[in-house]
Amino acid sequence: MSAEIRTTQINLEGLLEVLGKNLYSTPVVVVRELVQNAFDACVRRRIESGWTGVPQVRITVDPDRHTLAIGDNGAGLTRQEIIDFLATIGSGYTRVLRNRTQDENAVGYFGLGFLTAYVVSDNVEFLTRSYIEQADCLRFASAGGQQYTIDSAADRPVGSEVVLHLKDTFHDLADYEFIEQIVRKYCCLLPIDIVLGDSDEPVNRIEVPWRLEDASELRIKKASLEFAGVFDHSFQPIVTIPLPLDEDTGVQGLLWIQDGSYYATSDNRITTIFIRSMHITDECKELLPEWAGFVGCVIDSASLTPTASRESVQQDKYFAAVRAYVKQVLIDAIVRLAVERGADWRRLQSRHNQSLLGASISDPMLFDAMRDQLALPTSEGELTVEEICKRSGERRLRLALEQEGGYEYLIARSMGVPVVYGYRFAAASFCRMRSQDGDITLTTLGSRESSGDLFPNQPLDDDNLAIFERYYGRADTKLVVSNFEPACLPAVRVLDQDALLRKRLEADELDEHLGSAALMLAKRYTDSLDIEQEAYLYLNYANPVIRGFIDLPDERRDQVAKILIAMTELMHGPAGETNSTAAMETLSNELLAIARSVS
Repeated sequence: MSAEIRTTQINLEGLLEVLGKNLYSTPVVVVRELVQNAFDACVRRRIESGWTGVPQVRITVDPDRHTLAIGDNGAGLTRQEIIDFLATIGSGYTRVLRNRTQDENAVGYFGLGFLTAYVVSDNVEFLTRSYIEQADCLRFASAGGQQYTIDSAADRPVGSEVVLHLKDTFHDLADYEFIEQIVRKYCCLLPIDIVLGDSDEPVNRIEVPWRLEDASELRIKKASLEFAGVFDHSFQPIVTIPLPLDEDTGVQGLLWIQDGSYYATSDNRITTIFIRSMHITDECKELLPEWAGFVGCVIDSASLTPTASRESVQQDKYFAAVRAYVKQVLIDAIVRLAVERGADWRRLQSRHNQSLLGASISDPMLFDAMRDQLALPTSEGELTVEEICKRSGERRLRLALEQEGGYEYLIARSMGVPVVYGYRFAAASFCRMRSQDGDITLTTLGSRESSGDLFPNQPLDDDNLAIFERYYGRADTKLVVSNFEPACLPAVRVLDQDALLRKRLEADELDEHLGSAALMLAKRYTDSLDIEQEAYLYLNYANPVIRGFIDLPDERRDQVAKILIAMTELMHGPAGETNSTAAMETLSNELLAIARSVS
């Protein structure tokens, strides 16, 4: 059989049902789509005829007859244009106009918006008169969209009016209060007056901050705060951030920092997107950085591409460019707040410093911008890296990984040296990243590096060292004979914090408490370490008991060693790392034995 070329057939009834009933998530978008068509008709009339009149959209409802009518004083349609555009699915005049004139003011895109009329209506009427001289007044009528009629209509002004005879399930669209809510949401940026019924007072007027030319700084600030409040129903804005027009993406708008405090994993991003001033979606958090869980934004762009339903945007290269621009503006603004606007920065920092710490370790751009602005939780309060270095008198950060303070922690605090609480969210990872620049030294309290500074080795010959090893050596603890102050303290047992951190990271339950970026950095750090022992026992050779230990008889050595080991367990063993009951029992028994031998 030879190949046969045939034309694909279209089941118009099935196509209309799929597009009309499933393309849109809510039938209220019929108001948005028909208002958009009315606005585009006004733009067309201005472009093609030089019309200088005042464009207007008027919406009227009749609750008794269950009708919704949307009219305009735009260009209107000729008989042939009704056939070519209104009655042809996917064929819109707005796209033709935009391609021909490169005018980006018109809103329409796909030529599918009129389908929404069939979703909510039993019958649709379209009354129109074209701006073309001596054009006829025409009436288009259709029930369901498969067939239609065109005939003459009563005399009317230039423009069009769509009259929807609503289905039983959509009678609420014939309610002025409900229609006003829809218009305020979808059309608040549209530069055209939309009036309801016989009123001449527009219902869609809102003061848009980036359109306030020659306004005072105070007025723009007031308008920006009020504008943010319209779109953010949960939090008051701390400060607003203008999003200047970007020539490459055609995007402009407003960002704001929300009031309120959050846990590090909270995500309260608000993103409202308009395309050519028509509301598209407020469900696109991906536009803001993942770390910006305390930020809201409203943007208007001509470059973003809507989906066919115009209820979302395509995440294409233009979306990526807009997202990158918004992120850069946000970071630059936060840095300016820290440097130039002390009161606003203090408000932001008091609410979101912890979130910014976590965000900075997951975003190199943010870290580079904020590494010296963010405050770390320390034993002396919330301090920046520079404030810590100034108080300690050296370019060093001391990091405590456990809440239970050891001997080193007490020494640092007694000297007034701030200790960073590394067990707080993201603090340890932030410190490690900050130390990678080379101008800051990081010391983890309890690590071999830190202990080496506080507990220097005491030189001993091999025979004497072997005696100490015999009585104090343990498989899980490295013995170090040192010389440190105060001399009255005979021994200190220190857990290796690097080993302890590795053990904790290997526990599954920790994953849910750490952000993924902080967890990854911590694991990368511990994997690079050569950890031999979990703890260190430092014997103080400056103490008379330790210095005279070698000269004691074996029986006394054994007794003294048991007492000292029990003391160090009780003094320095954090909860869960020592058996305090056993240590107390050992100490009690040995003291009793000494008492009996003396008597």
